[in-house]
Formats: sequence, structure tokens, C-alpha cells
Amino acid sequence: SIGDELVENVYVDKIQEVDYDGRRIDLYTSGGNFVAVPSSYAKGRSTECASSSASLACSGSSVPRPNAAALFYVTCGERTHVGFDPYGLAPDFEGDFPGHAPPGGTVRAYACRDGDASSRPT
Repeated sequence: SIGDELVENVYVDKIQEVDYDGRRIDLYTSGGNFVAVPSSYAKGRSTECASSSASLACSGSSVPRPNAAALFYVTCGERTHVGFDPYGLAPDFEGDFPGHAPPGGTVRAYACRDGDASSRPT
């Protein structure tokens, strides 16, 4: 097959959690606004929000952790989505993440819901 020549060049390794120098990231909210605040140093376990009126909404890590889910920040034009679904602003595909679309359905993650054809999520 075409890839046979590359087999000897493949290197497989498993990265252990202790190999990451992650830092804590906290989401603070105030009214309808939020801010993500990372710890100021690697392996940091604390953050400080500049606003005294903001409340801590949730905490996470900059690296994968067991039993943790990734949090996504997606924008489409003036709309913003923060949550566990990376397709939160994509056109409805009659399914749920991570199950995706039903048989015959299509997930158009590259498009914004209710946007024009040039509108792309970022």
C-alpha cells in the first residue's frame, strides 16, 4: 500500500498526566459577562480576578485531566457560546454532541447557525 514505506518512521508514545505542566483556569462571571483567568505560572493552583464584583463560576485545567470534559469558547458573529458542545453555534443537525448527527444527517461544524454562507465559527 502507499503508506507501507512510512511504517518504520512511526513513533508511538503515551504521554502521562505528570508530563504536562498545566495551570488552573477559572471562569468568573459578573452580570452577563465572563472572563477566563489562568494561573500566572505553570502548575499554578490559584487565580485572581481583577473585578471585585465577579463570582467564580467554575474551575478547570489547561491540560487534560481524568474524568474532566473540555470547555469550548466559540463565536459566530456577535453570538458567543461557552460550554461542553463544540458545535453549540452550528446549524441544528438533530443530534447531540458527542453522538453527532443521526444516520443520513450532516454536522456542519464549519458554519454558523442563522448566519450567511461566509459566516464561520471561531
